[in-house]
Amino acid sequence: MNKWSVWLTIGVLACLFVSCEQYAIFGAIAQEVKPKPALIKGSPSKIVKDSTGHLYVANGELWKFSGGSWVKTSAPDNTRDVAAVGNDVYVVTVGDSPSLSKIGGGNISVPGTVQGIYGANNRLFIAVGNGDSYSAYSYDGSSLSSNSVALGLLKGAAYYSGPHYYLATSDGLFHSTNGSSFTSIANGNFLGVIAHGNTVIAVTASAVYEVTGNTAIAKVSSDSLTGALAVFGDTLYLGRTRGYREVYTASSWELKTPSIASYTSTIAQVCVTAMYAVSNDLIFASVLSSNPKRSGLMSLRGGSWNMEE
Repeated sequence: MNKWSVWLTIGVLACLFVSCEQYAIFGAIAQEVKPKPALIKGSPSKIVKDSTGHLYVANGELWKFSGGSWVKTSAPDNTRDVAAVGNDVYVVTVGDSPSLSKIGGGNISVPGTVQGIYGANNRLFIAVGNGDSYSAYSYDGSSLSSNSVALGLLKGAAYYSGPHYYLATSDGLFHSTNGSSFTSIANGNFLGVIAHGNTVIAVTASAVYEVTGNTAIAKVSSDSLTGALAVFGDTLYLGRTRGYREVYTASSWELKTPSIASYTSTIAQVCVTAMYAVSNDLIFASVLSSNPKRSGLMSLRGGSWNMEE
């Protein structure tokens, strides 16, 4: 082969390499999604569902998901947290001091500063404290009772039939068969808990536990978990400080990064603080970012993540 043939071959290979590289770049650009303005801006709360199937989220105002879209609904000013118990919707409002009320039902007096609320079965669990000490109360719709053994800041509540109630707190995971007398079943700073069939899933920042009865078993390790949890079918969604992970609980608890094309350019850029899965193709997430335009409510619709319009 003469030198001209050699140079020609090198040139052709170089062109092929550049072409392939360009296609890869074009493919990456095609997968990027520019976030649209969020309808629900700021720092939305967790996302909850009442017994009629309506979703709720708060960001200073209360929003309701009905008929495929989010609409503002009547609530006190500065509504920052929300929980649902059956068809009752409870909210925490922030003013001179946080206050707890039921939509359409008036205020509920709690001895202490309300830090958050969580619904599980027929009970509302209330985090109370001032930064130095915390306690948890339960409300059955008419009376308030103290769960003095559940120390630490309450960060989540869950239930499955048996009955089995669970509280995730900064001092551990707690279990009860009556919703009022709790005992510790796992130590650690638990960030969230959610019912998943006839079990419960609880998480710390680095581990995922499957809980049955009063036994909690670590099933998979992850990193940077926030406590945001959602389930649909056999898929468990784990919110992280950057994006989320999926765990397929029916297949040996395999941990995966979402394969959605828009994932890396959208929700993977932000901290996921809450999630709710309506289906595999309709998921909502409350997210926070140092860029205000990327904070708010996001959704997976039509196979692509974006800010919820």
